[in-house]
Amino acid sequence: MKHIFSITSRHSVGCTFLDWSVHFLSGQNDFYNVKQQQFIQLSENPILQINAHAHKKNHPEGLTHTIKMHEQLCLLPATRFYSMYPITYHLETILNLLNLNITDYKKEVKETVRLSVDNDFKSIIDFNLLQGNKVVYVNVDPNFSMYINQFRSIDKFLLQAEKLTCPSSIDDIINEHNFIFFNDSEKIWNERNLTDIWDKREKDALNLNIDEYVPFKLNYDHSSLLYLNSIELWCFGERTIKKVMKFLNLDVDTSRLEQWHVIYRQWQQLQFDILDFCVNLEHIMQCIINGWYYKLPNLSYQQEVIIQHLLIYQHNLNLKTWQLKKFPSNTRQLHQLLEPNIHLLTPRT
Repeated sequence: MKHIFSITSRHSVGCTFLDWSVHFLSGQNDFYNVKQQQFIQLSENPILQINAHAHKKNHPEGLTHTIKMHEQLCLLPATRFYSMYPITYHLETILNLLNLNITDYKKEVKETVRLSVDNDFKSIIDFNLLQGNKVVYVNVDPNFSMYINQFRSIDKFLLQAEKLTCPSSIDDIINEHNFIFFNDSEKIWNERNLTDIWDKREKDALNLNIDEYVPFKLNYDHSSLLYLNSIELWCFGERTIKKVMKFLNLDVDTSRLEQWHVIYRQWQQLQFDILDFCVNLEHIMQCIINGWYYKLPNLSYQQEVIIQHLLIYQHNLNLKTWQLKKFPSNTRQLHQLLEPNIHLLTPRT
């Protein structure tokens, strides 16, 4: 039987980097790419500006595509190993399968969609295990659920990926997200010429719908499945990759470990910039509300939106942000900008 394995997660938490690491530390210089139908060169460093996607992994979407890709990999020489990073269907695909469209995607539909996605993902894992493929599953630690509410990758689901130009930045993703979900408010803001960054930030804070994190229940007791907490991957790199390599019965090429460490630290820093915000968000909010001093990290635009959203919806407060292009460097200065919220709020859906 061919040595085929899957590395996967219900969320984007670093499986691309982990997949690359397995190939790199095994000593491989190339790997089979199903889309290109050939062995292609393995990147010496997969890190791009905001993710590790210079590594062109095999990335099937949904059970049907996973089965098809597995069949293709089974036709290859047994002298090599092959990997997949299967994911569930993109939101647009799921809605089509359920005979829904994006205008139907409201609170009452979300649970139906979530269950459909979960069932598809469980079917992907079941299929792999039935075929004798080992599965590495990376779970999001519930304490870091805010991690998945941030656009940290330019392949964050694109509902119109086949219709729109491929994004080149996080800004492109945010703009597409607003165009699809909040087109009405985009028009109103533009008609009123509220196009400065402080106006856009407030609009995005009002529109933001922070996902309620629902842990994916993985009820498997199987020797061919390795469970990893995302914290292991983000923080304990060498220990984690060695655990994965041992599970996959692959030897570590120790001559590559030093180079891998350098690249891992680059990738890890990308995670820490987000995790710092996730870890301290509750304290940041308390400091802003109470006027306590806390030095803020270099907040991204999206993190500023999250803070303003929480002030509006959880504390009925807002910020005097006219002409404020960038949030100040500490929470006491943000406290001085607090004002009562004047927006008429409706329940989030």
